[in-house]
Amino acid sequence: MKKALLLLILVAVTTYFGCTKKTNPDTTPPVISMNYEGAFPLPCDTIYTGQTFTVRAHLHDNYALGTFSIEIHHNFDHHQDVFLDSNCDLDLVKTPVNPFYFLNQYTVPDDLSDFETTINIDVPADVDPGDYHFILIVSDQQGLQATLAEEIKIEQKSDTIR
Repeated sequence: MKKALLLLILVAVTTYFGCTKKTNPDTTPPVISMNYEGAFPLPCDTIYTGQTFTVRAHLHDNYALGTFSIEIHHNFDHHQDVFLDSNCDLDLVKTPVNPFYFLNQYTVPDDLSDFETTINIDVPADVDPGDYHFILIVSDQQGLQATLAEEIKIEQKSDTIR
């Protein structure tokens, strides 16, 4: 009898705690901010072939950031990515020969809720100049995401470093 009563109590406690609604689930996605001195690239900014540039963006989450990724791809066909919110002057439509493509994912260290990216990206000297899309995606540790997508230019210029 004691074993049956103990088993019943164990089942009741397990059921109660297993079905209890978790308090304060994270429903707030992280935030990407480019509204500060030194943020780069901004919409319509120019990046140069044969040079290195630094991606600077402020990432914030109400709990803890997880990962972020950076993608740069050509827009020679004037396609519109879903999150794109820029209106830059575009070059004529053209067929890519040697377009620049960059995709990499990074982990935010130490469960930080605020982080500034300082990612250096080398642009080869022989890539096609023209219109490109810059996309930054950040995820928090709960899997919520924020996306920033901008139009940028890559131009040939060998004497300017940003």
